[in-house]
Amino acid sequence: MGAVGAVRGTRVVSGAEIKQLNTGLLRFGETADPVQAAAMNAVVYAYSSQNHSGYDGGLHYIRTKAPRESGLVTPVFNEIWGYIQANWNVGAADGGGGHMTFDVDRENNYRGSLVVGLFPGDTATGSVTLTNGVFVATGGASISGVRNGDVHGVVGVPPEGESFYKISAHGSFAATVGGGGGAENVTLYETPGQQRLIAAGTPGVREVRFDLSAIDPMPRSTVFQPVVGTKVASTFVQKGDVFQDVLTFSTAADSTGLNNPWRRRGDGTYVEVVAKGVLYGPFTYQPGEAAVPPVGAPVAGTAVVTTSEQDGPTVPYTVSSSAVAEESGFYTWVWSIKAEEQTDFIKKQIPVGYVFVDRFGQVAETSVVPSTIMFETRLVEAQVTMGGGVADVITPALAGGAWLTVDGARVPVTVTGTTYFSPNRPEVSALPPAGAEAVSTHTAVLTGLSPVMSEPIIAPYRAGFLTVQWCVVAADQPAQFRGMVDDYCDRYGVPSETVEVVGPTFATLAQQEATPQGTVSDTVIVTGPVPAVGVEVTFEGFLQPKDAPEATCTAETRVFQSAKPLVVVEPGSYESENFTVTAEHLGELFWVETARIRNTDTIIHQGRCGEMSETTTVRFPKVSTRAVRSVVEGDMAYDTAIVDGPTVPGSTVGFTAYKQADPAQPVCVPGNAVFTTFGSPVLVNGSGEYDSTSTVLPETGNYFWVHHFYGPDGALLNEGACGEPDETTVVTAKPVEPPPLTESGSDMVLPLMVGGGLLAVGSVALLVRRFTRRNKNSAGQPA
Repeated sequence: MGAVGAVRGTRVVSGAEIKQLNTGLLRFGETADPVQAAAMNAVVYAYSSQNHSGYDGGLHYIRTKAPRESGLVTPVFNEIWGYIQANWNVGAADGGGGHMTFDVDRENNYRGSLVVGLFPGDTATGSVTLTNGVFVATGGASISGVRNGDVHGVVGVPPEGESFYKISAHGSFAATVGGGGGAENVTLYETPGQQRLIAAGTPGVREVRFDLSAIDPMPRSTVFQPVVGTKVASTFVQKGDVFQDVLTFSTAADSTGLNNPWRRRGDGTYVEVVAKGVLYGPFTYQPGEAAVPPVGAPVAGTAVVTTSEQDGPTVPYTVSSSAVAEESGFYTWVWSIKAEEQTDFIKKQIPVGYVFVDRFGQVAETSVVPSTIMFETRLVEAQVTMGGGVADVITPALAGGAWLTVDGARVPVTVTGTTYFSPNRPEVSALPPAGAEAVSTHTAVLTGLSPVMSEPIIAPYRAGFLTVQWCVVAADQPAQFRGMVDDYCDRYGVPSETVEVVGPTFATLAQQEATPQGTVSDTVIVTGPVPAVGVEVTFEGFLQPKDAPEATCTAETRVFQSAKPLVVVEPGSYESENFTVTAEHLGELFWVETARIRNTDTIIHQGRCGEMSETTTVRFPKVSTRAVRSVVEGDMAYDTAIVDGPTVPGSTVGFTAYKQADPAQPVCVPGNAVFTTFGSPVLVNGSGEYDSTSTVLPETGNYFWVHHFYGPDGALLNEGACGEPDETTVVTAKPVEPPPLTESGSDMVLPLMVGGGLLAVGSVALLVRRFTRRNKNSAGQPA
């Protein structure tokens, strides 16, 4: 398939038409765009159809073959058709040519493009230089290698001080031409059984040089509309601090959509723009957003900022207000840029009478000076029993402004109370001392100035003091209100915020002495308030090792432990269980009492090992005896047991008298026993003197007494030794009765009483012996 001079179709195509068709095929024939391909098919149809030729024939083809896509294909068809008509015969006379046109960006007059159309399109090339502009690709006023169909972005560089200008272009080009847009031929491809295909023919062959010029179709404007967006530097501002706002400058489009960038001078610096701000407030609530501030809105301060030559709108500007925060409330900024407040130069760069004002009440433009909620607190009681509760009354007060509101209600303020325990009354200070023991925390919510009562503060099961410190802490506030109230704490250890924790006191008095086979016990005396849940008291007894250097109360020395606790619900005296001691318990027994909160393991009191009042001595009683030293034959004799120490009820003491042949060699055996109380022993009840039954010893001589001390079970606990000095009774013979008194001259014997006795006068005396029998009660006292 080769080049042909005519197109095979429904009609004959002339040489000029062939050249026009070839011009279109050279420029638009090779494409992967289906819309452009369809438009090119319409062009071929327009030149080859018998019934619908020419431009209208192309439109007929589109309406017939692609009715649904006509809206897309028709504009491209028009572009190709216009190109053919403008370029098919350009350069036929002088050998080359073309055109350059400017497009101005309607949204940014600084920007636009230069469109270049050259003939012949496949060989023409050259360079272009701009006036009042630069090429985007080079950053300069010139560009080379410009070819047919190029579109080059341009940026305006307005003359200094001018607000309106145009960009112009001059280009120099060279091309190889053949007398027109294309030669009078096209290429036809024909395959049996398939659709015929047509393609471009050949271009011309002649080299020429030519110049082209262009200028903006409309003046470019440098006028821009500066605006400012702001955001407060900090949402929350403390009293005494300045308000700060962060400003970000930019430009805005006018009603036509034009949005020129910030004007720059020839040396690249930015023109300066002045903005003014007014800070409104305080308001007790977040003001609603509006175009203008409400009438009578209070003004808290003002500020002015001017953009810099170096940075212009490229950096944020932080501005401080003319006043400091003095009262709680919401404060909101309103910023404006007005033509009347600018320099004469800037007035020429912005629209006449230009005014920009941002909206009032924007949340991003609002700062909050927190409310300061102070308070007085008072515990309702000065004393509380262990485990008891005491409430705290919190009375709020405002300082330095109003109570902020949200949605018509005061901001709720969560206060947190921390309760500290100390064994001694705390001292007042701003902060708790290092190591202060926090035992609980409580919260309350304040919604106004009325007093609020906290939930009960429960006292620990320890005697001492509780003090409460209340604080407003930002982290404790609901997220939506956080920062609207200042942090605040009252002082630690304030007397009205301190309560004494009192509880029962425990004194103990153990049984002082006991003897084997007897019982021992401990007694606890409870005074003071008893917790409502009650107290359990248990007892332990520890037998002290004989060689122990100090009191020892361990599991190894424990010999007694309460089987069940005593339950104490009110003050009083409470005795432990009885504990039976044996001979294995001889020695010192130390008691230790433990008081726990009922049904818990919480110990509120524990005795100390080895206290004197908690010591029981376990020993056998000491028994000594003292017999009647001498009696006259026929008189009554007896023995006396002197008991020193504890005894077990039911204990007895018995006595036996033995006749001695030789006192120097004591013998006390059944064979010489002359008297015994066996069968009728004397009952012993504690320490004291106990007399035996009186008896008449049978004859004169020496008798030794021996005592026998028995437990209630009849076991012999103590026995005297034979021949003890105090256990000897001497029986002497009766004295001879004197004859009756007679008178014989001057010799007369008269008895003379002296001091209750008889004094012999002369050679004969009458001796009178008075015998007295002692009886004693169980306590050893004469009856």
